[in-house]
Amino acid sequence: MLEQAGQELYPHSRAAVLETLVDDRITEIPIEHGMRSRARQTLHALGWAMQSTSNRVLESKDAFQIMHEVRGNREYSLEGLNDALVDAGLTARVGEEGIRFAYPALQAYCCAKAIAGMSDRDQVLDDITASFGRLTRLRWWEETLILLSGVLPRPRVLHRKLLYGARLNEGEEIFLIVRCLLESGEQQIEPDVLNQVVDALVWQLDSTNVRRSARRVRIVHALGQLRLESSVAYLVNLVTERVRLDWRGNLAYDLTNVRMAAAITLRRLAPTRRFERAIEEA
Repeated sequence: MLEQAGQELYPHSRAAVLETLVDDRITEIPIEHGMRSRARQTLHALGWAMQSTSNRVLESKDAFQIMHEVRGNREYSLEGLNDALVDAGLTARVGEEGIRFAYPALQAYCCAKAIAGMSDRDQVLDDITASFGRLTRLRWWEETLILLSGVLPRPRVLHRKLLYGARLNEGEEIFLIVRCLLESGEQQIEPDVLNQVVDALVWQLDSTNVRRSARRVRIVHALGQLRLESSVAYLVNLVTERVRLDWRGNLAYDLTNVRMAAAITLRRLAPTRRFERAIEEA
């Protein structure tokens, strides 16, 4: 990444970074008996097996069973493939009887690739998102879904599933959706989905709708990440206007941490000419 940045070549998504990493490491795996050709599919199958069962470590017997199913009629040694994946820095041994991915992000990425190739992908996504009422489930799946947004050639279906099954005005789903939109890239976002997300974010800027200042600070940051000219006026309003009722019922400036977050966000947007004009007009 540093070498590419020196040439002013920057990845368009986190998924692209991990894809490059996996591609580079797979070239270190021997080609004999088709081992290298099955390595990628094996990683995807291992990623799904671990992620779908909420595990970071898979017992060796279960991992070898998955490797056996992926191998098919090829003649390479399963032990040889296991050693090659470890030597390439893609997986790691855990004690005598366990296997894990070298990095949690690799597990999330390989699981995302597995989901992207499933014939029943829509049903799988329905099952995953249906459990997001529990914060622990959302936390477990969020990295995979973010990377899936960068993996899918048309992530709009995923965006809609997240949007329509979410509690946009409470909970963590709104922040997950924002990160998924950012991972997908602007050209992959449908306008109506983006408008609903922005409307939900702007609604939560109002202290009469959301009392917790820490959440509204996160909302400000999310709007800043989306980099939309339409949100500039709301951020400027937070900084310059009396928008909150104090304990006496009088109009007052918003809380310091919220105003500061809005000011910092505007400062980061200002160097871009189109945002500079939008800020001046607001």
